[in-house]
This record gives sequence, structure tokens and C-alpha cells, in this order.
Amino acid sequence: MLGTFVANAQLTGAQAVPGLGTPVVAFTDPGGLRTDVPSAGSPAGEGDGNVTYRELFDVQPFSNTLNAVTLTGAGIDAVLEQQFPSAARSSTLLLSTSDGFGDRYDPARAEGDRVFDCSITIGGVPVDPAAAYRVAANSFLIGGGDSFTASTDGAEPVTGPVDVDTAVA
Repeated sequence: MLGTFVANAQLTGAQAVPGLGTPVVAFTDPGGLRTDVPSAGSPAGEGDGNVTYRELFDVQPFSNTLNAVTLTGAGIDAVLEQQFPSAARSSTLLLSTSDGFGDRYDPARAEGDRVFDCSITIGGVPVDPAAAYRVAANSFLIGGGDSFTASTDGAEPVTGPVDVDTAVA
């Protein structure tokens, strides 16, 4: 749930920044979210249900920037395939996505064929492997962090604001 909130904040934030293009989906890596947002008031005295900048920064403490790149549908599939164990990484790291994005996978299938290509959708519309899509994510993920190297194949990279600022906005 928190990952979806962050991905939605990044998508909305990227769409509002001139020069980032108009991303249609945002991805967030699970390692980039370090804690939950507390609902109880903190010693700062802001009161129950109110969230401070510090609390949001604790969720995303790395000062990554929000970036946007253009990936083909096949490139999006390649990023999704890298969620699963491979020679590059032995663990599964499922990405959080913004609302409107869908995919299905079977981790028991062969490496490189775990995501059902026909299941990848944006806004309910199947992704065309040859079409271009603007994607938003933090600089760690876009830079290939956690072995998500397929995201480095994105064209027209643009750097935006600090990622936590999109959650604040």
C-alpha cells in the first residue's frame, strides 16, 4: 500500500514538472521505502493523523531524485522480469506501481519468461512491445540499482525534484 502511494505521488509529481514529459506509469523499488508512515502523533506534537516532513523523509531517506525516461513496452517487460532471481541477484524484489498499471507473473516459470507479456497494461490497455511509454521512478531505480539494469536503457532521461518532495506535495 505504501509503495503504491509513493508510486502515485511520483507519477503525479512527474506529470506536474515541466520538462519531464508526461509519464504514464511510475515504479518504486521496495528497498527505497524504509519505514511505514505512522498514524499516531509524534513527539513533535503534530497530532494523530497528521504527517510531518520528517516522517515522510524517514520513508524515503536517500534524497534520490524523481527521474523520467522513455521505455518501449518491451523495455517495461524487461524491467519487470528483473524483479525475480537471476545471476545478477538471488532475491525477489517486487516493484510497486502507480494506479492503472497491471501485470501478472508466475515466479516458477523460466528466467526471462516470468511476466506474462499480454498481461502488462496501462490504464487497462495492453502495452505494445514496440511503442514508447514515459516512465517515472527514482534515480536509484532508473540508474540500474538492485540489478534493475533494463531501466538504464530508457531514452530521453530527465531529472526532476527530490523524490520525497512528491510525497509531500
